[in-house]
Amino acid sequence: MLVVAAAAIALVVHDSARTPVLSGGIALVVSGPADGQAAAAWVTDVVDVAAHPARVRAVDPLTHVTLPGTSFDRLRDAYPFGGSNGIADAIRRAEGERPAAFVEITADGLRQLLANDRIELDVPSPMDVFADARVYSFAVGRMQADADETLAVCRGAEYLAKPERERLLGQIGLAAARRLADRGLALERSGQVRTNLPPEEFGRFLREMANAELGD
Repeated sequence: MLVVAAAAIALVVHDSARTPVLSGGIALVVSGPADGQAAAAWVTDVVDVAAHPARVRAVDPLTHVTLPGTSFDRLRDAYPFGGSNGIADAIRRAEGERPAAFVEITADGLRQLLANDRIELDVPSPMDVFADARVYSFAVGRMQADADETLAVCRGAEYLAKPERERLLGQIGLAAARRLADRGLALERSGQVRTNLPPEEFGRFLREMANAELGD
């Protein structure tokens, strides 16, 4: 049984220059606070928008990677130092190819995407997660998760084995990506979704998300 202590999820803002061209890989990040530090990236997927349909591939946020000038060595830890642009740079160091741009969903943005909605998750191991002054208990198997449960799963996933963690976070990334197709523009205007894509390219990205699939 996994027992996880989790703090309340919060909004974290970083500024970055706009990237002019939509190309093959886009970093899809879900951000929130981490124990003992200001913020981290809980979901660090890469969306292949050159594929048809677009493919969402999970990248383990606990991947070991060099973060120059810091004592941290996990992919998700790049977020406090450079936001989602820093995550894209860290993916390049880990995998050899940098995503062309990023789309970031804050925890509040994920709550908005899943408001009055549920997503299907396949939980690989039992988890008890303490978050927002309550305990979330997840049994093995398929479940329909609301927004707060999904955020709790994001926190608890770090204690899973790597293959299980990647599959679970890939499911969350795909579900969020598909819902961006309808609500992404409004959430970007409100600051709950952030990107360095210019408006036209972001619109193209959102249209591609409508039929996105989970990739390897």
